[in-house]
Amino acid sequence: MLGGVFLRGFTEAIGVAVALVAAYLLLNVVVIGVGLWQIATHPHVVPDWTDALTRTHGDPIAMIAVSLMVFPSLGAGHVRLRDRCRRDAARARERRGHGSQPGSPDPGHAAPVDDGRADHERLPR
Repeated sequence: MLGGVFLRGFTEAIGVAVALVAAYLLLNVVVIGVGLWQIATHPHVVPDWTDALTRTHGDPIAMIAVSLMVFPSLGAGHVRLRDRCRRDAARARERRGHGSQPGSPDPGHAAPVDDGRADHERLPR
């Protein structure tokens, strides 16, 4: 679909992009507005929410620390998935006997390391 828009012209593609961004921003305004309205009409929800958080997880500093430790793992999961997809594609190419096709590594260069570890796990510590 995006390719078809660009075939019509760059100006049309910019117009589509502006319309999509405007719709996205409008949706954000609606969601934030409804959330603020709910808080304004039911003010007890904020203290109830903070009580539930501290009752369940205890220390707010510990909650922040855990979130800071978990967030990079989510990003690393994406890196591992990307590496696995590349490795699986390379193995499939080798099974089909397409190792010397255009786009495959040059035999004169060193082969990429494929030890099953993600890129960030190969970095020196």
